[in-house]
Amino acid sequence: MDIDRHSISERMVGNIIAGHDVGRWVYARVGGIYHPEASASVGLERGGEIVAGVVFYNWNGVSAMASIAAVSPLSRGFLGAIFRYPFVVGKLNQIIVTIASYNSRSLRLAARMGFTEQARLPDAHPDGDLILMVLRRENCRFLGARYG
Repeated sequence: MDIDRHSISERMVGNIIAGHDVGRWVYARVGGIYHPEASASVGLERGGEIVAGVVFYNWNGVSAMASIAAVSPLSRGFLGAIFRYPFVVGKLNQIIVTIASYNSRSLRLAARMGFTEQARLPDAHPDGDLILMVLRRENCRFLGARYG
């Protein structure tokens, strides 16, 4: 049986995309209101479908907030892209994410990416506490050649 390496690569790795379709896709999964005029979005597409995305918002010159959603494993290239954009292109010092305390899957993903808990706001989410996690540029392992 012949194997089409390109189709396998595209299914496993995917294509990095940007734009408002990604932002709408992310917010359909994380909730809230997407504001395209005040954000930038990077996504991962496989087989013509968005499978992961990040929306960066509230840029202030040194930090930005981010909302992340994924329904599929993330490729190295995508991880590199979502951290190169704010840290290299945007020259930010840190990225901040907020995660509801009940969302153990998102908390684990953020921790694996290198985010650390900085604050816990009791009862600030409809389903419990709201956790603020931060990843500083100097602690980001996704900026090296391995993720290029």
